[in-house]
Amino acid sequence: MNLASAAAAIPYLEIVPAELWIACWSLCSNPELQSVSMVCKLFRSICLPLLLRDQSLDVAASGSVAYGDWEQRGRQLQQLADRLDRLVEYAPSVRSWKVNIGLAGREGESHPDIQSWHFFDEMYERVLTTFPTTLVLYTLASLMLLEDLILRNCDISPFHGDSRWPPPESLRTLNLHGVGPIFRSIILGFGTGNLVQLVDLSLKELHDFPIFLGFLKRCPQLESLKITALTRTSFLSLNSADPDSVSPEWIPLLRRIAAPSVAFIRMLTPNRPVSDVTVLGPQSESPVYLSAEELMLFLMDIASTSAPLQTLVLPGADPTLACLIFITKRFPYLRELSMVIQETGEPPVERRRVAADRLAWIHDGDDSSLHLSEPFPLFRRNKLPDITSASNIHNILRWVFGGDISLSPQLEVLRLKADVDVREAFSERQHRQIAAAVLSNAN
Repeated sequence: MNLASAAAAIPYLEIVPAELWIACWSLCSNPELQSVSMVCKLFRSICLPLLLRDQSLDVAASGSVAYGDWEQRGRQLQQLADRLDRLVEYAPSVRSWKVNIGLAGREGESHPDIQSWHFFDEMYERVLTTFPTTLVLYTLASLMLLEDLILRNCDISPFHGDSRWPPPESLRTLNLHGVGPIFRSIILGFGTGNLVQLVDLSLKELHDFPIFLGFLKRCPQLESLKITALTRTSFLSLNSADPDSVSPEWIPLLRRIAAPSVAFIRMLTPNRPVSDVTVLGPQSESPVYLSAEELMLFLMDIASTSAPLQTLVLPGADPTLACLIFITKRFPYLRELSMVIQETGEPPVERRRVAADRLAWIHDGDDSSLHLSEPFPLFRRNKLPDITSASNIHNILRWVFGGDISLSPQLEVLRLKADVDVREAFSERQHRQIAAAVLSNAN
């Protein structure tokens, strides 16, 4: 081919659709991808952003090191640190960043028989230093297309400080679990701009309540909020906070909220389209239950949402008939109702056998069923189940079957759980009686 024909050659690399290149990429092995990327710049420019979309930094996976694999784990940590160093150039391609640092600390002292253990410790320290340096100084400043940021167990000293970076305008998910004292630094690190695309916020622990409220103000599109636990300081700040400290204009699109504090939920639900409310169980061995009065006040507050409530989950309560009637009347579109019912004590176990004269309905010529190893359960569809009154759950079932409570046709899940073991009270016979009553009411 002469120079003239070469100059007039068809530019295949420019006219081949990107979809075809991506299809070729999906069929190649990693060595083949590396080889093709070295000779084809177009292939590299198309596929490299796809390879960099999801970043995962799981240092915790290297925390439990056995004698036989410590060298391999050390090399993995070295690769993680190298990848962080090189990621700066390609940061704009990252969409999702998941980080799990784990517990920082040296383990060489616990393995004195391994002479080269210092290599693992050095690589661990390098990752702990490289990650916050990259994240604070470079990455978030250029991750303007970041959609998901998940930080777990990132209590590392280089993160402490007054770092500031522009908030990613495309950030949709922010998940902070186990960040400890650096919670304030991370939240303040986003500066003062609004996170206009953030829709999902999840915190394992809320460490600084005033700082958190200021952060909520900057999340106008937030739809889902979950806080697993409150620190003692945040709990005290919440109890002393003015209910009007949260403006009605904040988080106007909130739909789902889950928190271990009733006061926190009551503060954020009014006049917002909240459809799912979950009161998480407290992270302690001594759970606190809502009394009937506290439950009624809570129900009245969440009844002021601007959207029909569809899910209500309560960790522990002592519901009265009035409370349950209020729930069924005020929340007619409720699809799921879940409660842990407070019981005053163990209900007595009812053990009775069927009398012989009650088997008279069996045909006279067939006495094969008269010699049973187990009591024969007898129930009638036109009679309500005979349930003991010693259990609050039994009382609720009696109210339902007796017509005192009219469950909504929209209800799909009704979950009642006792705080004590009442399995003996619900014998197989009673389950069959309840099923018979349901069938009778349905007919």
